[in-house]
Amino acid sequence: MIRFDQPNENKWSNPLALSDEERKRLQQEIQRELEAEHHLREERARRKVQHLEEKQQPMAPKPRTGEFKDLKTQLQRQFYEEHGYELKKDPTGRDMWLSPTELEFRKKRSSAKRSSKKKKSFIKTNQNNFLLYLGIIFVAVILGLMVVKRMS
Repeated sequence: MIRFDQPNENKWSNPLALSDEERKRLQQEIQRELEAEHHLREERARRKVQHLEEKQQPMAPKPRTGEFKDLKTQLQRQFYEEHGYELKKDPTGRDMWLSPTELEFRKKRSSAKRSSKKKKSFIKTNQNNFLLYLGIIFVAVILGLMVVKRMS
């Protein structure tokens, strides 16, 4: 326990000194706070030790990873084939099983993309050609006017 029984002999101390009752009450409050902090620290340390002991206990044997993966792959393949799924590769190269509905959606989407690309490129090509020919005609007209003006 912390004791404050000795008077403060510092000549720079607070001129409003605590009374004996206030000093005892303040001592008790500080003592309670310190004890509460002590209990929290002890509990935290106890939990850390317990956690460390739990980590160090031997773990239950796990099934061999290779056998587990092989069995899972086999069961997945069997299940997906029974339900009409198809094995495809995604853009990153991973295998993925697609249901018949997903396959149909992808086919429709990709054919729609292809046809819209063809239409867009044809329209753009015609627009570009039209602008090119229009520019050539414009330059030819200006050159023709310049030649006619010099001759006259």
